[in-house]
Amino acid sequence: MSLLAAALLLVSAAFAQEPAAAPLTLADQWAATAPATLLEDAVERRSLGDFEGADGRLRWLLAQQPGPAPAYHLALSLEFQERYDEAEAAYRDVSADWPTSPEAGDARFRQALCLEELGRPADALVLIKALQREGDWSERDRLTLELERGVTTLRDGRARKGLKQLRLALAEAEGVEGLTWMQAKAHTAVARHLLSAAAEVEMRNDRKAKKALQDRAAGLTGAEAQVVAVARLGEPEYALEGLLLMGDAYLALQDDLLAAAPPRKLSPEQVAIYQDALRAQVAVLGRKAYRYYDEGVTLAARTRWQGRLAGELRARRDALEPDSGTR
Repeated sequence: MSLLAAALLLVSAAFAQEPAAAPLTLADQWAATAPATLLEDAVERRSLGDFEGADGRLRWLLAQQPGPAPAYHLALSLEFQERYDEAEAAYRDVSADWPTSPEAGDARFRQALCLEELGRPADALVLIKALQREGDWSERDRLTLELERGVTTLRDGRARKGLKQLRLALAEAEGVEGLTWMQAKAHTAVARHLLSAAAEVEMRNDRKAKKALQDRAAGLTGAEAQVVAVARLGEPEYALEGLLLMGDAYLALQDDLLAAAPPRKLSPEQVAIYQDALRAQVAVLGRKAYRYYDEGVTLAARTRWQGRLAGELRARRDALEPDSGTR
């Protein structure tokens, strides 16, 4: 055997005797990373929609060394995933466990947002009022709380007071930097209220039909103005919600008009003719609904928006025929 062959055999035998190194686990990699760097990585992953990756890192950080920053960002991630029950509890823990931390005040505010989403506006209002009393807020933060108080009051069923608060707060917020998200939320809340009130107007085919239709149309027109205001603010979340609300409102109006009882004293043949003519006239409402949904689908794709709104807009649009707006 040549010396080269013998050397190769010795090297091979040496490597064969050494066990292969086990691959590093995620926990090993995280342990080797500075906590601040791992937190930044988690926040970036959340911003890119990788909630599983973000949550895993944040939970690992909390298990190693509990602190307000990873706890707050985990709550924020849960909120963005629309897991409002879990997020509300997580925010509550942040403010309870670290009451003097920089994250505590914002955690209480976002806890109020979650309570509102959970259909508990009265509880949310308690938190907002407490924050207003306790804090020495900047102008931007003061207006944020004023806008949220108006939104929550409106959702709590006190329409006149809520609308007044929102009108005043929106006027004050005009031109103030860093408020576009809350301004968009406020405009959307007003649009939602106007459409809800409009939907309660009963469509009829009697001497009050014209007044009913005018009232219903006024609600839709007012809501459209709010949705346009949201679009100008450039906040995709509420722009998408506004487009969904408007599409639903036009479809509901179409359905209500078609479901209204025909005028009295018509023969069966005349009723059939009347209904055919009515379907042709109200088809424009279905087409408007389709355009709102389609615009929403396009916006969601352009902004890479993930979540419930994008899915609902696509489902609504795909259920309609583009040209006729019928289902």
